[in-house]
Amino acid sequence: MTERFVALLRGINVGSSTAVGMPALAAAFASAGYPDARTLLRSGNVVFTADAVAASAVPVPVPVPVPVPVLERAVAAGTGVAARVIVLPAARFGALVLANPFVELADDWSKVVTTFLAPDSPRGIAAPQVPEPERIEVAADAVYQWSPLGVSRSRVAPAWWRQFGPAATTRNHRTCLRILDAL
Repeated sequence: MTERFVALLRGINVGSSTAVGMPALAAAFASAGYPDARTLLRSGNVVFTADAVAASAVPVPVPVPVPVPVLERAVAAGTGVAARVIVLPAARFGALVLANPFVELADDWSKVVTTFLAPDSPRGIAAPQVPEPERIEVAADAVYQWSPLGVSRSRVAPAWWRQFGPAATTRNHRTCLRILDAL
C-alpha cells in the first residue's frame, strides 16, 4: 500500500548561495526513488508517494518509511545545496496545519505560520512571552505563530527559535493550504 508524503526542506532559496531550481529538486527526489515527486512554490515543498507504514505499527511520533538521510544526500548531490528535510505523512501534515489556533484571528494568512519540528527537535520548550498582538503557541510537533505586523517584525528572538535545532522549518498558512491541495 502506498501513501502520500510531504517533504519540507529548510533553507533553500533564501539567498543566491542556496538557490535551487524546482526541476532539479524534483529530479533529486526521483534519484532517491520517488519518481512522482512534485515541487510546490519555491520554498522547498515536495509531495510524493512512498510505501505506507502499517497502522498497527505506528507509535508516537509517527514513523516515516522514507529515509530522510537518503533524501538529504540526494538533494545535496542533485542541487549542490545541503538542506535539512522533514518528511510527514499527508494526514499528519494536514492535522498539524489544521490545528493552528491562530487561523481564525488572521485576515492575512501569510502572517500565520506553522513551524514543523523534526523528530529529533527538543520538546517541552515553553512559548516565549511576546507583546500583543503577536501570539505564539508550542504544540508537540509544531510551533504556531501569528504576527499581525508581519513575520519579519516578530518580537520572538532568533535564539529562541534555534532551540528547536537545524531542521525545524516554517511555512505560512497560505503555503500550507497549497500543499494540502496538492496532496
